[in-house]
Amino acid sequence: VLPVTLTAATGISHGGSLTGNKINWTNLTVPANSTLTLSFTTTVSADIPSGVTTVKNTAVVVDPIDPLIPINPEIEVPILEDPALKLTKKVTNVGTGTLGAFQLGDPIEYTFTVKNTGDVILRNIVLTDILISSTPIPIPGSILPGAELNHVVTYTITQSDVDAGNVTNSALAKGTSPAGIDVQDKSGNDVTNDHPTITPIAQTPALSLTKTAVVGPYNKVGDVITY
Repeated sequence: VLPVTLTAATGISHGGSLTGNKINWTNLTVPANSTLTLSFTTTVSADIPSGVTTVKNTAVVVDPIDPLIPINPEIEVPILEDPALKLTKKVTNVGTGTLGAFQLGDPIEYTFTVKNTGDVILRNIVLTDILISSTPIPIPGSILPGAELNHVVTYTITQSDVDAGNVTNSALAKGTSPAGIDVQDKSGNDVTNDHPTITPIAQTPALSLTKTAVVGPYNKVGDVITY
């Protein structure tokens, strides 16, 4: 009987047949004082339930001489996990300034992409980004190996951002494997790095000066003109 943690049984020896989650062998003969080895190959499911750290497989052997007392051999194999993830943070919109430049009051749209680069499912995905939220941001769902999920947020440009000339920021993603192993990654602008996400802000410095004089009359030497 194959547990739910195993899938796709192949290479079944000695004419065994797979029905549902059971492999059946019938009419087998074992010579006296000998052994018979039955084998098959299967794959550990990517969607391992939380808390499961081993694969337990049980067989049932029925002796035709004594069919009322079956033998139930059982084997338990540990699951060796290698969980990992990568986080990218990219700007996915443009500003209202010339040629799409960002300026005061514009929203910046950030798209976070969390990719499962390990070999087991990841759950309890959480993002931490102090630019966006003072508390961790939980991300619904789970991520299978090789898959990814996106989360989009917005940030409004402030005067201090304009004064600085850019918005520079990094985020952190965390996830948990079925065995309870926590993994994390600092965001980059690509899966190959952990560089901060830098968004230039347009600066248009300018000033004006006005000079006026108090109305006179001024009609003799020594009169004082107030500006």
